Amino acid sequence: MKRNIFLSTAAVASALLLSACQITEVSDSQKTRSITVWPENVDTRTSIEYEYSDYSHLVWSEGDTVAYVTDCASDIVKEAEVSEGGYFTAEIPAEADAGNRLYVVYPGKGLAGKSLSGLTLEIKASQTQDTISTVNSNGIEIPMLASTQVPDAVENSVSVRYYVPVSVIRFCFLSGDFSSDRIQSVTFTAPQPAAGTIDVVKSVDGEVIFNGTSNSVTTTVAKLSPIERGGYVYLPVMRGSYSGVTLEVITDNNKFVFNDGNFELDDPDAALYKVEMTLGETQVIKEPYFAEISEGEQFSADNKYLITYKESSSSYRVASKHISSKIDAKVFDADADLGGIAAVGEVMDYVFTIAPVSDEDGLYWLYSEAAGNSNGNYIGTAGGTSTAGNFFFQNTEPTSSSNYYIWQITYGDGVQYIYNEGRSRWFKYSDDLKQFCTSSVGEDNTGNEEICDITILKLIE
Repeated sequence: MKRNIFLSTAAVASALLLSACQITEVSDSQKTRSITVWPENVDTRTSIEYEYSDYSHLVWSEGDTVAYVTDCASDIVKEAEVSEGGYFTAEIPAEADAGNRLYVVYPGKGLAGKSLSGLTLEIKASQTQDTISTVNSNGIEIPMLASTQVPDAVENSVSVRYYVPVSVIRFCFLSGDFSSDRIQSVTFTAPQPAAGTIDVVKSVDGEVIFNGTSNSVTTTVAKLSPIERGGYVYLPVMRGSYSGVTLEVITDNNKFVFNDGNFELDDPDAALYKVEMTLGETQVIKEPYFAEISEGEQFSADNKYLITYKESSSSYRVASKHISSKIDAKVFDADADLGGIAAVGEVMDYVFTIAPVSDEDGLYWLYSEAAGNSNGNYIGTAGGTSTAGNFFFQNTEPTSSSNYYIWQITYGDGVQYIYNEGRSRWFKYSDDLKQFCTSSVGEDNTGNEEICDITILKLIE
């Protein structure tokens, strides 16, 4: 039997207080017992359906897969298909009793075989829904997690209260000047991470342990239809309060960018937030451009950056080509309408890759085709105490042992500090040389008026 919950302005989501994990030593027995796991709160579902009225509801679909595991030392994560009514059968160690706990997460595909300590729940940075039709929609996964006490051996069922760590934004596009356009994707970009992973076993006592990996979340539509036919795009993001949000809507004919949005998505009693949008003639349609990064930028090898010295509100000196172990600077002006430097022409020759060093939190390597020399394009630093020193270059991706070539990045007021701990030197700009250099002067540039801080810009497409 399908159980529906109707939602008006917001979908009601019950808060979950997860109890602390207590690992209980049990014998490594292969014996198991079966229990039926029921959903306690009916407002948590895994797919989205629609009514003709202004209501939506989330429903379990038969065949949805959850992952579950107890805190018994011998147990590993298993998968189970959920019925249309939201219940499933779990095979748990026969020794598990009321002194143990059961953990459940959705989606569960691909998690089988993990240990409880390694169990994470993903809030995806990219999802695809099949259509924006008002009839139904498949493809969007709404992550959930739950924990409950294992029932006594004489009991064969238990109920779990699912917690939804995301807020689901439902975008409704009104027929306007672009009613025949067909929505291809919607991207939500915030100054702080909106997608990432949740450590299930550490998310206890109501405090969710979230590891953000992306400031942007995108929903792509597989089957396109004109806006005038109606429908919705659903986009799940980590619960929170977001300001300075950029919404990018791409259609088959245009790109629309909405800047400086505020989204209060942290109501503990809300899961669904409705947003109406009209793509009108007055809306800014932007081409790709480079904009200054915000504190907490999630650097990735997939992104493109400019390293610059910001000499005025509208002019940047961009790190460009290698010259005598320094890096030259080319002047580019910002486009006020774009809010940054247009990503066209010569400036694209000077992009940097800034990417995390493998298995090292907070350390990055820098790569530039233009700034490198015959030794390579990965950028490091010479040593010494010079105010305006040299860069080193190599042709292989730096590892944690390549201390000349790995950098830390911290944030100031509109500037960034790129620091090499192995050499105790900073990536700076010399106003005397009109070039980028390495420097021993430190973050505050004390006593060295010629040395200037740098500002990193990121490509916005």
